[in-house]
Amino acid sequence: MWGAVITDAQATLEQSRKGQAMPSFKRTTALELVKLSNAVKPEEVIETVLAMYILHDQEPRKIKSDRALLTQMVRRVRGLTPLNAGSWIDGSTGKRKVAYRELSPRTVECMGKKLAAVFGPAGVTLARLEREDHQRRQRELTEYHQALGDIQ
Repeated sequence: MWGAVITDAQATLEQSRKGQAMPSFKRTTALELVKLSNAVKPEEVIETVLAMYILHDQEPRKIKSDRALLTQMVRRVRGLTPLNAGSWIDGSTGKRKVAYRELSPRTVECMGKKLAAVFGPAGVTLARLEREDHQRRQRELTEYHQALGDIQ
């Protein structure tokens, strides 16, 4: 499915090169996805997106809305490659500084929705399985402590 998203993004860029009118956020989304696919292994993208779903499930206070989830997902995925970062030397400290170029909100939303459409079902399922596994371990630990208490 990731390959299909990249193929679609490449087709969008080709249409843009041929002069077809389209919203700039759509072209920018396609460009970001193609850059990402050229610089990062698909496994890294998948792991990052699935981890975001697990984080959202286990720490709901940290990511308060679906829109925030999409935004953070895009930031983390784009952070997998240094292509989206600019760097400079701070004159006062002499240290190298790095800053990531932010995308427009519509581009973030579009890219996030594409990632969610591809990996969302697996992410939700994985988060549910992780939660159930954690609850099972907690029950086993509680039963163990109760058994120890019964022995004493």
